[in-house]
Amino acid sequence: MNELIAMAMEMIVNILGELALAAIGVAGTWVLAKIAENTKLKNIQIATGEVVHAARESAAALQQTTVEGLKAASQDGKLSEDEVKDLGLKLFEMTMKKLSAPTINLLEAAGKDVRAMIQDAAEDWIAAMKVR
Repeated sequence: MNELIAMAMEMIVNILGELALAAIGVAGTWVLAKIAENTKLKNIQIATGEVVHAARESAAALQQTTVEGLKAASQDGKLSEDEVKDLGLKLFEMTMKKLSAPTINLLEAAGKDVRAMIQDAAEDWIAAMKVR
C-alpha cells in the first residue's frame, strides 16, 4: 500500500514538474513576443521620425529654392493651385529620395501611408513657419 502511495506521489510530482516547465515555456514565449512587439513599435517610431525629418528638410529646401521665387513672380504674391500641386509632387519626390528602402518597407508593412505622412509633416512645418 505504501508503495502504491509512493508511486502515485512520484507521478503527481512528475506531472506538476511537466506543468511547471510548460508554464515557464509559455511565459517565456509571451515575454519574447512582447519584446518583439515593443521592438517593432520602436522601429516604426524611428522610421516615422525619419520621414518627418526628411519631409521638413525637403519643405525647407523648396521654400528657399522655389516657393519664394514663385510668390515673387505672382501678381498677388500667392501660389496658384497648379503651383501648389507641383510643389507637393516635388516635396514627395525629394523626401522619398532621402528615405531608405528599409524605412519605407517597414512603414508600408505596418500599414502606414508614407505619402500622407510626408504631406502631414510638411503641412506642420509650413504652419509652424507661418507662426514665426
